[in-house]
Amino acid sequence: MSTAPAIAPCAEALQRLPAYLQQLEMESNGKRVDRAGEALPLATSPAVWGEPGTNAQQAYAQSQALMQGRDGGNEPHRHLPGNRPSTTLVLDRLAPRSLGALLALYGHRVFTSAAVWGINSFDQWGVELGKVLGARILPLLEPGSEGIVRAEIDASTAGLLGRLRA
Repeated sequence: MSTAPAIAPCAEALQRLPAYLQQLEMESNGKRVDRAGEALPLATSPAVWGEPGTNAQQAYAQSQALMQGRDGGNEPHRHLPGNRPSTTLVLDRLAPRSLGALLALYGHRVFTSAAVWGINSFDQWGVELGKVLGARILPLLEPGSEGIVRAEIDASTAGLLGRLRA
């Protein structure tokens, strides 16, 4: 069973942290080839998910429940397996220095994982492809472009453009 890290900041000021860490981890390390361009024999970068606030924390990030679990007794649906690793980070106060340290910690984690996997976190060819394709489509979204037909636009994209124009 693979694990997907859950980020559950309790401070509302960190409400965008899960989204930031999703982009940092998955875009930087979600690779299918190594530095030499060879296909990787393993999956890199797990999916990162999360939500801010105490509701999210109560839903899936209670350290004791993850560590110890619970015996469901005669009710198997109430059984919760333990021995699930978790990390709880506590900042004395949210300040520029502590936020910077927190972001540096995650950045170092991404860098270290990339080194172990032999991948380049800064090789962003999927992002580059998205920019190239977006630049081709953008003029087709302009008013008056309805009659423009571009040979490089596939039928699926053409259908989506038609839907957007409707």
